Amino acid sequence: MATMDAQSTVLDTELLSLMTDPSYLVNAERLITWANEAFFKEFNLKKDEVLGKVTCEEVCASHLCGTKDCPVAKAQRLHKPASSEELRTNSGGMVRWYLSQAIPLPDKKGIMVSMNDISAVKETQSRLRQMETDLNVIPTPIMEIDTHFTVTYMNPAGAAVAGLTPDEALGKKCYDLFKTPHCKTEKCACARAMKSDSVVSEQTIARPRDGMIVPIRYTGAPIKDAKGNIKGALEYILDVTDEMRQRQAADEKIENLNTIPTPIMSIDT
Repeated sequence: MATMDAQSTVLDTELLSLMTDPSYLVNAERLITWANEAFFKEFNLKKDEVLGKVTCEEVCASHLCGTKDCPVAKAQRLHKPASSEELRTNSGGMVRWYLSQAIPLPDKKGIMVSMNDISAVKETQSRLRQMETDLNVIPTPIMEIDTHFTVTYMNPAGAAVAGLTPDEALGKKCYDLFKTPHCKTEKCACARAMKSDSVVSEQTIARPRDGMIVPIRYTGAPIKDAKGNIKGALEYILDVTDEMRQRQAADEKIENLNTIPTPIMSIDT
């Protein structure tokens, strides 16, 4: 029986060694009893100095160690898998984000922990949040739509024109909000931008609310996913009411001058 248990343990760790993410096993006291090569490399550790001698908190501490949110503590307490995002310092002295997953093994053999470096994902999320913050303070209406013209983002300026909050605009069709003559036609700049993979600008009028008619100049630019596939468009809208008024006033002056019967000539003095 003891021989079978030993063989089973060897088999288990051999299978676990195939994992590419840094991984380790801890017992009830959280002593590390096994770890794969990726773990030792990630934290610059030596096997003979770690296995059965130190706890996970001692060799790869995170900001959750010693708290109820530690995934190992949660897995031990709840007797089911637990995961958390943790900050750890790797062998290069760099602080990185890891998604740590702790899974209780059968027959109380311990807790298996795997760590996936998600630093790049966290950085991207941070940049997107900053980008959204920047877009939110721009006074020009800006929105993002998918390929079905469903609004996936709208800044406060854009939502205000439609008489909505940004959250209320999400999920609605852009053509139902701005109601331009270009909507649902081949003239739509966003539709053309997504179709031609280019930036397209157009001028038209919008009727976002009853009794409101706004001359606009709008631009659509394609948005792509990581594989280069077009997944939507970003649109920004300029209210050209003042520009149109000035142009109309200039046209009226020119028309009035053209109605004068006597030519206007420059006289040298």
